[in-house]
Amino acid sequence: MSEILIIEDRIPYPFLGAGYPRASNILHVISNILGKTVTFYALKPDEYPEYYERFVNKYPNVRFLRADDKSKERLGDFLRRESSAFKKIIVSRAHNMRRVGELIENGLNINIPIIFDTEAIGSLRTIAKMELEHPVALKERIRIIREEMKYAKHANSVWVVSEHERQILVNSQIVDVRIDIIGHPSLEISEKGYAFNNRKGLLFVGAMHGDDTPNSNSILWFINNVLPYLSDDISELGHLDLIGICSSKRVRELESTFVRIHGRVEDISQFYSSSRVFVAPTRYAAGLPWKVTEAISMGMPVITTSIIARQVGLTDGINAMVADTPDEFAYKLRLLYTEESIWSSIRENGVQLINRDYSQENFVERITQGLSVDFGGEITLR
Repeated sequence: MSEILIIEDRIPYPFLGAGYPRASNILHVISNILGKTVTFYALKPDEYPEYYERFVNKYPNVRFLRADDKSKERLGDFLRRESSAFKKIIVSRAHNMRRVGELIENGLNINIPIIFDTEAIGSLRTIAKMELEHPVALKERIRIIREEMKYAKHANSVWVVSEHERQILVNSQIVDVRIDIIGHPSLEISEKGYAFNNRKGLLFVGAMHGDDTPNSNSILWFINNVLPYLSDDISELGHLDLIGICSSKRVRELESTFVRIHGRVEDISQFYSSSRVFVAPTRYAAGLPWKVTEAISMGMPVITTSIIARQVGLTDGINAMVADTPDEFAYKLRLLYTEESIWSSIRENGVQLINRDYSQENFVERITQGLSVDFGGEITLR
């Protein structure tokens, strides 16, 4: 029987984005590095079964249960029968913690520690999106976050992805429970790609699921609002490569000789090596943007918005360019793209930050610490 049960939406194929690169890294550390046996219970159907065998073969210590498996029990029945056999349960995402919490409130008895992995505090994304239209009062912010975290009272600890999100929970006094920061690791890359003069073009990496999602919104905003300020620079910029699943009709309608939509790409290392600047014009988001830390670790200087800078810990003009308005974003992008000294400085400082704060060793240590939780008395919401 497995030591740890992980309850998650889907099989964590990294190309799905939306927190699944981090989920796969956590699974890798727990099962392959720490040597724990794991049962991975996926609540939603596998939309990419053609990748399943290749993926699961990487995890010999993991028993995968998919929603598609005819023999798989419903979550409540499964927990009633097997929960006592595990040493820990990790419940990923707030809506799944709600599901487990409701089962507990309806009589399910779980006598082992439960870890609530937020993946991202999604209400922060909701609030940021609302603030694009109007200010949101502090009282309303806390109410929205409190509603999302309501079922944390059934957990023995909470995992968040960044110090920024930890501070929000601590300062708001919403959750009275141990909080661990479990971000994600950077890639350990020795070769940082081509030199400045041998690079051309802009790069964006991220799944664009539908029109009204953070990644799709950011690209639509960039193309429609920022690029007009760069109309005289288009030939020098060359192209904008969009990498990742793209089901957004509005984004696809903007495909051109400049905007090149590639969809999911198996190996994107060549794009990281040959593109000059990574753009992350995100306007509302939560969690920790894997695409940004990955790009920086691959030796690409990044221009992004203040919301991403806060999440990652970036400083404008030091290890990234940061801007929130179309004209400022265009101005700083032009500087980063055309000035080699600025490009080189931002690039090197960015790599140093990622190597310091997002190392594999640090990631393993944090997960080890996060798994050490035990019963610590009743967990309550204030």
